[in-house]
Amino acid sequence: MLSLKPLFSIFLVLGTKVIIYKTLLHHSIKQFMLNQILRQ
Repeated sequence: MLSLKPLFSIFLVLGTKVIIYKTLLHHSIKQFMLNQILRQ
């Protein structure tokens, strides 16, 4: 049980980072597409 706790916390941190990166990437792509539409 003690050996699983650090592993779980690592997965939790990685999961949070992945969610943050995906959200930022999605937002930047949306912003880029909006800029392309407005530029035309």
